[in-house]
Amino acid sequence: MSVERDYDDLARIDRTHVSLYNDQGVYSDEMERIFYRSWIYVAHESEIPNPGDYKTTFMGDVPVIVTRGENNEINVVINRCTHRGVAVCPLEKGNTPSFVCQYHGWEYGMDGELLAVSMPRGYNEGELDYKSLGLVSAKKVESYRGIIFASLLSVPDISLDEKLRGVKEYIDMYMDFSPVGEIIVGNSGVNKHHYHANWKIQTEGSVEGYHAPVTHSTAFDVMIRKMGMPPNYQGYDTKGMDCGYGNNLLEV
Repeated sequence: MSVERDYDDLARIDRTHVSLYNDQGVYSDEMERIFYRSWIYVAHESEIPNPGDYKTTFMGDVPVIVTRGENNEINVVINRCTHRGVAVCPLEKGNTPSFVCQYHGWEYGMDGELLAVSMPRGYNEGELDYKSLGLVSAKKVESYRGIIFASLLSVPDISLDEKLRGVKEYIDMYMDFSPVGEIIVGNSGVNKHHYHANWKIQTEGSVEGYHAPVTHSTAFDVMIRKMGMPPNYQGYDTKGMDCGYGNNLLEV
């Protein structure tokens, strides 16, 4: 049974209701209205530079594999075997010519095509339709300045160009800091940790500077002493910007 929530009341200017961070119903609404209707960042092209390279990630709660095929095409396929739903790729990244399900041995290509079925003689003639049994693909995959986005809908709620309209100039500016106009992602490693809340806590920390002088005061003290950071950093003008369609910026 669906519940109508007044999100304007739950997220006020001066306070936010805790249910936005830990209520399963709110989380389900967000998965459906945000992650399953629009464009989601899934990888950077430099993470899969060579044919056969792959990276696993999620679109909302849906596990996906981002791959580069033999012809350098980029694919995003759902990481579930169409036979019994087992993850066909248990690793975070690597290089492989194909994915083989560890349950019954079905084999899939980098684009999700079903290549082979173990012990096929156990099926009656014509019982397996290889074309329809490939891994389910994201309906749309596009890239901007090396940033790969995908959509689970064949007709997303908006185009990728519109989705990025408010932040393209900032993406371009960041990329153009590189003398070759490109960046490389993933070589510095990844830090992971668990916390008892949903996805918004992590995201808010990246686009909200209000907490930084309090939560990260020790880090700022180190930067002042060791890196020459101005001690009056709290007096700097900092502006949080809503760029539309879920895109936010912290401008200093």
